[in-house]
Amino acid sequence: MVQQVWQSICVHATVMQKNARNCLKKQTKVTEYYASSQALTIPKKIKEKVKIACTEFTALDCRAFEVVSGEGFKKLTQSIFDAGRHTRNSSSFNITHLILSPTIISRNIDHLYEEKKVQLTSLCMKMSSYCIICDFWTERFTGLSYCGLALRHVTQDFKLQ
Repeated sequence: MVQQVWQSICVHATVMQKNARNCLKKQTKVTEYYASSQALTIPKKIKEKVKIACTEFTALDCRAFEVVSGEGFKKLTQSIFDAGRHTRNSSSFNITHLILSPTIISRNIDHLYEEKKVQLTSLCMKMSSYCIICDFWTERFTGLSYCGLALRHVTQDFKLQ
């Protein structure tokens, strides 16, 4: 009985030693988890094309320069990039088939509103206190009216969010 237990311990020890050796060979460095260490090197030619396209986008569509650094723009470009990966074998792909019309986008606003309203409601239900700031204004030159909303919350450790 003692001999069987001893053999079992020896087998487990041998297996653990093999696993430990394999782990050391395959061990991932901490820096491999950071985006900077895994950064894809993009050719200068591609970077130049993107720079020109962003410049033309802001100039031709009369957009603010900061629009290209916004979260919405980043999500849009990532979605288009991902779509390009799925269609890279198709040489006859036309981007106008992917871009939606303003009418379709405007019809999707109500759906997005309802989705964000549910998220905001569930977020507010978790907070003991919060402040909603509403700001309306009209641009003098164009006459366009705008509405801005901000939700402020102070955490348990007194950090403003």
